Amino acid sequence: SAAVRAVDIYKTSQKSFDALKTSQKGLYGLTATNGFSEAITGRDMFGNKISKEQQEASMNAALGMLLPFGAKGFRGKMGITGREKVKFSSSLEDHIRKVDPNVPRRRGIGGAHNKDEFMKNDVNILNVKKHDALPGVEKITYQVPSLDAKTGQKIGWKAKPFDKTVYDPKLISDEDFIKRGKEAVNNASSKGVLGREWEGYDGQGIKWRGYTDKDGAVTSFYPEL
Repeated sequence: SAAVRAVDIYKTSQKSFDALKTSQKGLYGLTATNGFSEAITGRDMFGNKISKEQQEASMNAALGMLLPFGAKGFRGKMGITGREKVKFSSSLEDHIRKVDPNVPRRRGIGGAHNKDEFMKNDVNILNVKKHDALPGVEKITYQVPSLDAKTGQKIGWKAKPFDKTVYDPKLISDEDFIKRGKEAVNNASSKGVLGREWEGYDGQGIKWRGYTDKDGAVTSFYPEL
């Protein structure tokens, strides 16, 4: 029950409460302690009996006060997934700026979200969609060359189209694009652990999509169109 869980948490965390009471975060600690007291006793600070729903709410509110201060024990006991430290791939910025040779050609042009770099490639552009709120950001639908298996010579274009979101470095610098992408990463991670594909919003409310590798490090991101 809520009360039983609260008792267990309270007993194993008394030292944390004492420290919080005497720190600059003391107000939060005292508030949290009162919330756990309500969950344990079933009565508010005035001695009035409260419902089971109110006990549960008091416990959750108390946990919410403590979680920002790094109380990992509470998250574990309650099965709550708190915000984890974001990791970025060491190749992230190069991937954004330049062609990424680690991306198989069968998946199109890897990296090169910088439009100037992307346009250095031999591609057949089928469509360009401009972002409504970000001048300079576009989604380009394109084809890559089809090569003769024996000679390696270009014989046309592969039928499968690819999409690439690019930014014009004359309007958005590499640094600003990466900064806003990282804002979106932080927004996404504030909601829980990042998945292999995630969505988040930058500081101006623009939606971004991104990816992580098997180790949870962010490998790429771009505004969604």
